[in-house]
Amino acid sequence: MRIVIITEFMAHKTHAPYGGVDWRERNIASVLGLDNEVYLITSKTIREADVQERYNIIRVGSYRNFTQSGDFLRRLFFIFDSARTAAQLRPDVIMGSGYVSWPAAKLAARKSRSKAVSVIHEIWQEDWIKNVGLITGLMGRLTERQFLKGFDGYICVSETTFRKLLALGIDASKVRIITNGVDFDLFDKIPAHSNTSEPYIICICRLVSYKRVSDLISASKKLLDKGINHKLVIIGEGPARKDLERLANQLGISKNIEFKGKIDDRLELIRLLKGSSVFALPSISEGMGIVIAEAIASRVPYVAADIPAIRETTFGGKGGFLFRPLDIDDLAEKLHAAMLAKVDESAYLLAKEKYDWSEIGKQTISFIRQLVEGGN
Repeated sequence: MRIVIITEFMAHKTHAPYGGVDWRERNIASVLGLDNEVYLITSKTIREADVQERYNIIRVGSYRNFTQSGDFLRRLFFIFDSARTAAQLRPDVIMGSGYVSWPAAKLAARKSRSKAVSVIHEIWQEDWIKNVGLITGLMGRLTERQFLKGFDGYICVSETTFRKLLALGIDASKVRIITNGVDFDLFDKIPAHSNTSEPYIICICRLVSYKRVSDLISASKKLLDKGINHKLVIIGEGPARKDLERLANQLGISKNIEFKGKIDDRLELIRLLKGSSVFALPSISEGMGIVIAEAIASRVPYVAADIPAIRETTFGGKGGFLFRPLDIDDLAEKLHAAMLAKVDESAYLLAKEKYDWSEIGKQTISFIRQLVEGGN
């Protein structure tokens, strides 16, 4: 089959992914590209050539930087540019992954008479304003519902996202739950980072308000005040970084916190994760939280907010600890417990079975084939 995937941002192979959407689509395109003709359409980001893959990368529009909000005009141009390019390929199916890519996929499918599939990582609805601010939030909430209507099929990365989709009135028979995956072979091969003399808690996420990294910094302060020695390593970039650095200074613990920014070397990122004592994700809004599964793959205890998507991803909290969202005292207690915890091998085995990319690819191609051949 000829398959087109549209996703707004895709980092170059030599750079770390922008997030879960990016990571899923580059992996699923690689798996599907083994036996199908696959095209991945995305934005131009940095001025260097893409590494040859099992799929074809087509970058459209003018060069732009990754953004999670605003940039309305360029996003509109991306919708039309990617839709026109996808329609010209005359594919069997067009998959739109992420909010901006949904209308592009529908428009392209209509022009080329292809099947249209929406890949859904998160549905925000009531969380739009809280997550990205008033102006973008109001527009997002109004348009999200409309953008999600009219697809031939839907792929949700979690049961949590599936339930939110059904609440918008989408026919359940058109939906499949197909999770994101983890490259367990790669994680098993990479050794842990050993260039440290003290235990460290690691957080890997985009630095935006709803990830609640500020709560993690405050919890770290509580541990240090109790004499629990550790370092906090924060990996990622985003608009909240300056505020987080300011908070660390105000609390007097900046010497115990290292802001590493975005690490493009994927192998170094895995080494740092595997060398940590605890992985922490205090986020209060996730569609799945694949980085938690990567912590499990690294055999590192995790601490994460007890929200539906994380509870689902972790099999109810196996291999780590779930804390009450926004509760800094509970977060600090769970971080200390995780620092003392032993590795839960059962969590690793469960995750390896559920989050295998080859199996995820089989589920995806089976669903697409049913759509193309006329089934649901």
